[in-house]
Parts: sequence; C-alpha cells; structure tokens
Amino acid sequence: MDTKARVTRSLQDPEETRQPPRERGGRLLRRTFLIAMLVVCGGLLTSGAVELAFRYQESVTEIGTLQTEMANGVAFKIQQFVQDLEKTMRASTQTPELITAGLTASYEFYLVKLLGLAPAITTITALDQNGREHLKLSRVQLFRPQDLQDRSADDVFVHARQGVSYFSPVYFVKNSEPYMQIAMPIERFAGNIIGVLLAEVNLKYVWDVISQIKVGKTGYAYVVSREGDLIAHPDINLVLQRQNLKSLPQVQAALSKSPTPSTALPNLAGESVFSSRASIPELGWTVFVERMADEAYAPLYHSLLRTAVLLLVGLGAAVVASFVISRRVVRPVEQLRQGVARIGAGALDYRIEVQTGDELEALAAAFNQMTAQLQESYADLEQKVDLRTQELQSKNEELEMALHQVQEMQNQIIMQEKMVALGGLVAGVAHEINTPVGIGVTAASLLGEQTASFRNLYQDGRMKRSDLETYLETASQSSTMLLSNLNRAAELIQSFKQVAVDQSTEERRCFPVKAYLDEILLSLRPQLKRTSHEIAVHVDEGLQLDTYPGAFAQMVTNLVMNSLTHAFAPGETGQITLDLSTTPKPVTFTYSDNGCGIPAEHLEKIFEPFFTTKRGQGGSGLGLHIIYNLVTQKLGGTMHCESAEGEGTRFVMTFPRHSP
Repeated sequence: MDTKARVTRSLQDPEETRQPPRERGGRLLRRTFLIAMLVVCGGLLTSGAVELAFRYQESVTEIGTLQTEMANGVAFKIQQFVQDLEKTMRASTQTPELITAGLTASYEFYLVKLLGLAPAITTITALDQNGREHLKLSRVQLFRPQDLQDRSADDVFVHARQGVSYFSPVYFVKNSEPYMQIAMPIERFAGNIIGVLLAEVNLKYVWDVISQIKVGKTGYAYVVSREGDLIAHPDINLVLQRQNLKSLPQVQAALSKSPTPSTALPNLAGESVFSSRASIPELGWTVFVERMADEAYAPLYHSLLRTAVLLLVGLGAAVVASFVISRRVVRPVEQLRQGVARIGAGALDYRIEVQTGDELEALAAAFNQMTAQLQESYADLEQKVDLRTQELQSKNEELEMALHQVQEMQNQIIMQEKMVALGGLVAGVAHEINTPVGIGVTAASLLGEQTASFRNLYQDGRMKRSDLETYLETASQSSTMLLSNLNRAAELIQSFKQVAVDQSTEERRCFPVKAYLDEILLSLRPQLKRTSHEIAVHVDEGLQLDTYPGAFAQMVTNLVMNSLTHAFAPGETGQITLDLSTTPKPVTFTYSDNGCGIPAEHLEKIFEPFFTTKRGQGGSGLGLHIIYNLVTQKLGGTMHCESAEGEGTRFVMTFPRHSP
C-alpha cells in the first residue's frame, strides 16, 4: 500500500489505527534489575579474579623464595660437611713425620686418628706416588698386606696426583648405601707429591642434615646426584632402594640446567608439589625442597571464600538498588510509554501528563510539542502526497518512453551492424566465386572453339587420328577443370548460404566448430587479403557445439574486425589466434592478437556501448558491446579482457557446450 493510501485511511478512519501495541510492562524493571546486578557482580567478579591472580602469584613467589632459601641452607650445610671432612683429611697429610721421613709405616697412627675424628669415613687408604696402596684401614674390614692393590689407573689417584682435591661421583655399595670418595695429594712441601690420601665416605650421614628440614606441615628436602640418583631423603628406605629420579620434571630441569617450572609438579609418590632447588657445584649434587600443593593453595581457598561472601553481599545490594530505581524511574517512564503508544496509534489530541520535575518531565513536554506539530502537518499532508504522486507518475512515464526509444535505437543499430556484416559477406563471397566461375567460362570457351575446329576437319574429310586424340585430350581437361571450379563455386555458395542464414536468424543447432570457423574466416577473406596478418586456429576436429551459430559467427566476425581496426597499424604484420578448449567442462574460447594492446584507462570501458577510440575511422563503439551481450545473454556465459599497452590483447569467453 502506498503512502497516500495509508495517510488517507488514517485520516478517514483513525479508530482503525488506534490499536495500542501489546502490553509489555515490567521489561524496564527487569532490565534495570539485571543491569544493576550485572554491574555489581561484574565488578565483584573482576576484583575477585584480580585478587586471586595476584594472590596466586604472591603465594607461588613466597613459596619459591622460602623453599629456595631453605634449599640453599641445606646445600651450605652439606657442603660444610664435606669441607670439614676435607679439612680433617688435609690435617692428616701435614704431619711432621711426612715432612722428615715420608710415607712410612708409622703413618698408620694418623690414619687411625682420622677414622676416630670422622665417623663418616669407613675406609682410609694411603697410596704412594706410584699409585700402590701403602696403608689401608677400614671400620668394617681388616686388610692384610697381600690385599693391597695398585690404584695407579683409578680416576681418584690420577686427579689427586695433579695436586688438587678430588670428589668422585656417587656410587652404591651392595646396591643400597650411597658412597663417595675424597682424594687429596700428600705433599712434603708445595709441589712435592709423595702420595695420595683416599677416603671412602658413607653418605647416609647426610640424612642427619636432610631430616632436620621442615617446610610448613608437609614440606621436605632431598638430595640428588648428577646422575639423578637419590642420595639423601627423610625416608631412608628410599635411599637404600637406590631410587633414580630422572623421570621427575624438576630433576630433569636441574640436570639440564633449566629453570624449575613455577607450577605444581609430581613427586616420587605422584603427589602434586611445589619444588625449589639449590646446587652444590663442587660435588655436582642438587638439593630439592618440596611442599604439597594443597598446603600451598590454602590461602587461595580462603581468598575465594571471601570473594564469594562479598559477591552475595553485592547481589543483595543490587536487588535493593533495583527496587529503589523502579520506584523512582519506572512509573514515570511507564506513563511516557502509554502516552507515546496512544499518540503513535493516531490520538494526536492526547497530551502526556508527567509531574516529576526532572528530565522525564522535559521529555514528556517534548513529546507533547511533537504531537502538536504532527497535528498541524497532517492538515496539508494529503495535498502534498497527491502532488508528489502525480510528479512520480509523470517521471515514470517519461523514463519508460525514453527506455523504449533507447531499446529500439539499439536494436536498429544492431540490425544495421548485422546487415553491414552480411553485405561484407556477400561482397567477399562474390569476389571468391568470381575466380572459379571465370576459370569455368574460360574452359567452356576453349572446349567450344576446339569442338568447332574439330567439326570443320570432320566435314572437310581432313580429320586425322591425331586430331581426334588432341580433341579428346582437350575435352577431358576442359571438362575436369570446368567440373572442379563449378564444385568450388557450389561450396562457396553453400558456405555463404549457411553463414548468411545463421547471421540473419536466431535458430539454435548443433554444428562442427572447426568447419564453421573456416567458413566464417572464408567470408572475411576480402578484408584479410588487404593485410599480411596470420590467423591460427586451434580447435579439435571433432568438437561440436549445440548453441546459436549466428551469435557465434557474429562474435568471431566482430573480434576479427576489431583487431583489424584497432590492434594493427597499416602495413603491419600481426598474429591472430583462435583457441577453443573443453578441458574444463564449460567451453573456453580464447581470442588473442599481438597488436598494440589497450591502455589501462580504457580497459574498463571497452564493453560499454558507443565507446571507441576510432570515431569517424570505421569504429562504431558497438562491436565489443554486441559481443559481450551475445556471450552473457545469448550463449549464457562470461567474458573478460586481458591487455596491456604494447603487449597485445586477449579475450576469454566461457559458455556451456549446450546452450540453456
């Protein structure tokens, strides 16, 4: 229904339009309540999430700092324990007897004393400068002179022989108790090494240091060697079982010198723990201090509980605030809504009454003023609508008439183009037929002359056998020449007839493409003979199309004439290529020339009607426009052009093998 009808019906029967919309009260109250609640809850949730995030980072940082300090303390105590053993052994290598007499049997007294001072040493051995065991004492075994061995090839002797103390890797006796060896040179004075003092140390004494470490309620510490073997742990049974901890992520990180992850990691029992570490570089050991993740997360749980309580309090505040807002705002807004609904239904004499003394009252006054202006506008609206409707109808009639004239003009121009093409075709075929017909006339004239001469010889009685043979040879050659040229003329006439019929009608039929292209190019021979251009056709011999041959012929003719007119300068030799491919299912017809190309500023306009750069020089501006319409409308395909100035032009047309 148009505007005039709606306005007229509204003025004539306002009761039909005065139907207020369906009641939807309470939506603003619910929306206000939800907005207030979302704002409060969103703020609380955001603050709670931020608090939890910072609390988590602070807890992890505190745990890491505390455990790292404890791990450094344990590492220091273990290092101090080993250094004390080293100092005690070094004191035993600096006795007066060694300086005066060297390594003698009396040195056994100092070895016994060393075992008494260092309970962790289970076996002490004095090697001479050649690596042969000279003296050897043990807490667990009695050695006889024949038990002494040559240790010159041992790593401990080789390293200590160089003048520095050496700490061997950890090894396990009877595959249970961890041990290490400490070796140091025995010198009379600096640089004069007369032997090596070798001690076997039982590392279970490190357990005393580890067992005293307490981290919270569930924390503990343990020591791992450079090979990943457990050296010390509060549970001594794990050490005696020779546990290897390479599978734990924190141990892998320590062995690879990577930072320990700050997240919870599994321990030997599969429990989640927070782990920190400290290294003992001289020994290649690593001290780990770990704490259960549940204990570490306890502050986070308390923070979450506080956030939940605050959220409940905020929800209660949101409910109260929503109720207050509804009492102060929703009622006046509801009055506004009902008044606007009545005005919108057509009751332009209604006025909204709101007495709040704020913006809502100002809004009601604005609605009342707008209603008064609408009342005034309706007085002359119908007259304006009638006038505007008449103007639009007049404009539409003018546009339809102009469009009809343009269509008729376009059809006339297209018909003229077809007649011009058909006239050129007639002229070309007449020129082509002239040659075989002329040859046929010449052959017939010669045959007539020879026949008259032969008749005279026969009538005069002067005919010879040679004259008969000559006449028969001439007759045979003349008839052969006459027949072949008449056949050629018949073929030209047939081709002309088919192409002419196709161009003058719009019938659809199935035709062989290669032969039809040859007929089209034959009709264009008069125009092509004036040039030295070469035309190459690439089409499968058996390809057939079920489409409109007239449209196809006009498309090829216009493309060739477009190239002759625009692509090549007079006297220039060019190359024109026609290529039909059916490799993709739609037929792809590619027409290209190596002429001057099309400037970029003209490329988007070439398919527009009456656009030409040869106005007054044989160009009408409709050739490519007609081709585009034939391809897109008649053949049901697409067409685009690819060209650059100086690089030739390429038209690509795709259309179905069987026209729709």
